[in-house]
Amino acid sequence: MAMLARLAALAGRDKTAAAPPVEAGDLRVTMALAPATAAMLDQAHLGDMGAEIRVFDGGLDKLSANGPMLRRTDLLILEIDPGNAEQLAALEDFAGSAGARIPVVAAAHDLTVAATRRLMRSSIADVLPIPFSREELAQALETGRERLGQLRTGSGPARSGNVIAFQGALGGAGTTMVATQLAQIWSAEKKVLLIDLDLQRGNAALYMNLKPRLSIADLIEADDRLDAEFLKMVLERHQSGVSVISSPSDMTSMDVVTPEFIDRLLDVATQNFDLVLLDMPGVWMDWTALAIQKADLLMLVTQMTVSGVQQARRQLDVCEANAWATGCGC
Repeated sequence: MAMLARLAALAGRDKTAAAPPVEAGDLRVTMALAPATAAMLDQAHLGDMGAEIRVFDGGLDKLSANGPMLRRTDLLILEIDPGNAEQLAALEDFAGSAGARIPVVAAAHDLTVAATRRLMRSSIADVLPIPFSREELAQALETGRERLGQLRTGSGPARSGNVIAFQGALGGAGTTMVATQLAQIWSAEKKVLLIDLDLQRGNAALYMNLKPRLSIADLIEADDRLDAEFLKMVLERHQSGVSVISSPSDMTSMDVVTPEFIDRLLDVATQNFDLVLLDMPGVWMDWTALAIQKADLLMLVTQMTVSGVQQARRQLDVCEANAWATGCGC
């Protein structure tokens, strides 16, 4: 029942299960701070800063891999060492990808003029000294609001869709059937994109009676040219309203997909669709693990057989070990 409620909330059908929306003037702020810095915060006063503030336990690498957290972040306050070249390089990389739509405020100890200039060259919104006062934090939030307003168009907040990954515990479990059926149901209320990532055995387009001209292979070949317009050119539209990116018609090596491609694909897809459904292959690779990690929910489909239960248990153990959100359907 909990899994069904989670699915309903992501699809927008369960109004009571969904978290209340943040008020129009509020920011969703993630503070990625070292434990010692986080311990200095007065948690009692964070709630009245005109923002929804949460503290993230981990650095930029860990945050970048957490797709659900990034999609719920309007402003990032990141603790960084200005003298650490690796951290600065990571900040610049982030600013060029997810950070292009998430303003970053850099927080640092012992700030000097030279360190501040070095940080500002990384295209961040503001610099915050550690320790910082309530007034300094409020000013950083206001600067973040202004930068966010510059990034967004007059149509309101940028779309930030949810991602649900569907994976079969074993072959023939009906994973594609479940994914395609749910896609059509949810498309009545949401803008839905179904991506068939099973490069060798994918048949989501066949299930939906589509004959696509292009496929996921064309997006892979596009590389850095992958953007919203290229995505729209490749997808096929089903009569229900579901947009579908099919698997290749030819047998394609699983190695042609990279984690960087998955990162870019999901970034573009979630900016243009309310729900992004991933029909996953049954193999585990670096890029499939990343796709599942970035999903808001993994829907694991299995059968009530000895082998089905055993394989489902093995995959659930992997997910639980990595703290991935899962649901299991039989």
